[in-house]
Amino acid sequence: MQGDSPDDELESGPDQRGAPVRWPLCVRILAVCYVLSLAVQMVGFLLVGAAAFLYGRRRDIDGWVLGLVLAGSATIVACTAFRFWFRRWGRTHYPPQAAARPVIRGGGTPPP
Repeated sequence: MQGDSPDDELESGPDQRGAPVRWPLCVRILAVCYVLSLAVQMVGFLLVGAAAFLYGRRRDIDGWVLGLVLAGSATIVACTAFRFWFRRWGRTHYPPQAAARPVIRGGGTPPP
C-alpha cells in the first residue's frame, strides 16, 4: 500500500497468489449497510408497528394508522431489496476468488 491512504482500501485474507485482497471504501460502506439493514429492518418494523398500534388504539383507523402500517411494511421490503441488490451487485463486480479453484467435497482444494 505504498502511497495509498488507509481509508481508500482494506486488506483481507490472501487471494490465489498469496497477495492480500483490497476492498475499496465504497464496498466496505455497503457491507456495513448490509449488516445494519438486518437490524434496521426489525427495529423499524417494530417501532413503526408499535406507533401504529398505539395511535390506532385511541382513534378510529384513518390515514395516519394506515400510513404507519404501510411504512412498517415498506421497511421490511426496502431492507430485503437492498440486501438482494447488494449480493447481486457484489457477485457481478467482485466474483468469488474460490471460483478459480474448485473445492473438493472433503473440504480440501485440489492440488495445483
